[in-house]
Amino acid sequence: MGTIFDLRTLFLIGSLAGGICAVTLFASRRIHRASESGLAWAAFAQLLFSLSMLMIALRGIIPDWLSVVLGNTTGPAGMIVLYESIRRICQMPPRPGYAAAAVAGVLLLQVTLGPSLDLFATRLQITSAIQGGYAALMLPLLRRRLPADPHVPMLCAIGLAGFFVGVHLTRLIWIAAWGASATADGQFAAGLMQSTIAATFTLAPMMHAMVLMSLVNGRIAADLRRIATTDELTGLATRRHFFSRVAERIGRDGSPVAVLMLDLDWFKQVNDRYGHKVGDRVLVHFACLLRRALAPGEHAARYGGEEFCALFERATEEQVRSAAQALCDTVRTTPFEQDSLTIPITVSIGVALMREGGSVEELVSIADRRVYLAKAMGRDRVVDRTSARRAAAAGREAASGREMASPPLQSAIV
Repeated sequence: MGTIFDLRTLFLIGSLAGGICAVTLFASRRIHRASESGLAWAAFAQLLFSLSMLMIALRGIIPDWLSVVLGNTTGPAGMIVLYESIRRICQMPPRPGYAAAAVAGVLLLQVTLGPSLDLFATRLQITSAIQGGYAALMLPLLRRRLPADPHVPMLCAIGLAGFFVGVHLTRLIWIAAWGASATADGQFAAGLMQSTIAATFTLAPMMHAMVLMSLVNGRIAADLRRIATTDELTGLATRRHFFSRVAERIGRDGSPVAVLMLDLDWFKQVNDRYGHKVGDRVLVHFACLLRRALAPGEHAARYGGEEFCALFERATEEQVRSAAQALCDTVRTTPFEQDSLTIPITVSIGVALMREGGSVEELVSIADRRVYLAKAMGRDRVVDRTSARRAAAAGREAASGREMASPPLQSAIV
């Protein structure tokens, strides 16, 4: 059975597509710093695929040592380089030396076989064994990154690698069972199966490039979401993200929920005395203590500067206060330490229960006022609704006592 595709034209189109993909990947390498090296190597792999298809397309027109020897070297070499690209994309230790040695081995093997077309089936088997083997090596690397990367692009990458493992395995089995027929001029693999597989390979550069760019774009989107929702210094949530979490919780039935505002005491003195670099490390230290105080399902954020906020959800109102007091005590007894430097820190905490406000802004405002009250009462303490009422009552009593102790105006005049 003859070929059902014009294979020479298909390989020329595949070569052009591979070249375009190589340029696109190389030009896009700097859009994501962590993937830059991987994209550069992927561009090199696409270039090798393009050269391989071009030399195969020109078989019978250019010398056989180019179309046969180098044509069958650059294809497997492209897969070896693509594997190195995947290693870098998956943030595995790069192995350029191994890649170079493997490419040199493939070249030596093809030179040993020579340019004769009599070994047509053998060359196809060697090519499929190398390319299918390296596609199989990509699978564990990609699966290992699945929890850390965007799922859909990574699943597409795993699926594509698995697909080409299957294609190459099918060709190996087919050639072993039925051999490999050739076109009338002996230049290309013929038959329905071989022609379909050859046509599939011409689409490979575009599929590789699309999956890689999809994966990188997914990483960029994930980075942007992380930037929008995570404070860069402390790793806690941003204020905006925290507000959205609290807004989701308002109105739901369940355990007592409280919004806490936390302000490190005398933090400006830390910056003035030790510098902002040490001050930043103190903030990170406090953020770690705050994170440890959270129960599952609770959240914390950096509000701004040395101010933080948290969402506590406990079984009772007393447990909320106890958890806040425990955090206050932990901060007091866990100073920041670095080398020979020890900086004691304390925190003032204001607590607002969910039922005290109807919106996020109201709750934060209530908790913020209680932070100021905590500072006015001497700092290093927790002020909630009960303690705020006691402070207000004590203030009224003090004011009343001062009023009673003052002599009447007439007596003062006399």
